[in-house]
Amino acid sequence: MATSQLQQLLDNFESRLAVVEQSLSITPAAGAAAGSRSAAAEQDAPYVMAYDSYCQLKLEPFVAASAKLGGGAAKGGDIVKRAWAAQRDFLVMASKCKKPAQQADLMAKLKPLQELVKRSRLRSHLTTPHARTPLRDVHQAAGAIVSRDEWEMHAKTVNEGLGCLMWVAIAPPAGLPKDTVISAVGGSDYWANKIRVQYKKTGPPEQVEFCDTFKALLVGLEEYVVEHHKAGLEWNARGGEVAAYTAGDAAAAPAAAAA
Repeated sequence: MATSQLQQLLDNFESRLAVVEQSLSITPAAGAAAGSRSAAAEQDAPYVMAYDSYCQLKLEPFVAASAKLGGGAAKGGDIVKRAWAAQRDFLVMASKCKKPAQQADLMAKLKPLQELVKRSRLRSHLTTPHARTPLRDVHQAAGAIVSRDEWEMHAKTVNEGLGCLMWVAIAPPAGLPKDTVISAVGGSDYWANKIRVQYKKTGPPEQVEFCDTFKALLVGLEEYVVEHHKAGLEWNARGGEVAAYTAGDAAAAPAAAAA
């Protein structure tokens, strides 16, 4: 995959993430999932504050490791930072709203993030040659496999990991949220191990640090989910309606009250 093609895919990924941010009524300035918060943060639910602590311990080291490598790794770090910020806003929404009675109301908030994860994964678009494909085209396809961009494995490591974001939509009897995260850890580590093998002996050490900090981020999310949302995302039984919620609201006004 040529560098220009990979960059285009990353740019498409970033544009789709912007759609997610817009659908949740947040701005990139709200993208810091951890760090100092305003006085309004005192009203955050305990599991939101726990998420902030988790991000400080696990997200910030990965973003820093990505920035050290630069290039496609830094781009991936920025995407992950913004995706984890969108995840935080989803948690805040759940802490202020009761679980929607209509699945459609939940999917309206979740679908943009779901589509981002589904469509934005970087894949090799090479397919098995058709029987009538000229031999020279087969050779060109084989050459494309060899001459991949230096950041392709980093991109695939990140993109496989992004599947963990769908844990917010999983609850029994469909399954447990932690299983979604565990699956993403395995898929991501498959590509990360290729990076480790390539650079463990020759360096630079930042390559392995990129892999280790991203895995720690995913494993940390699994631990967070098990502790705070073991049987599914925790909603506020006394909260407002999801359909009426706008990011930044102290509480979502019930639909009846808004009428």
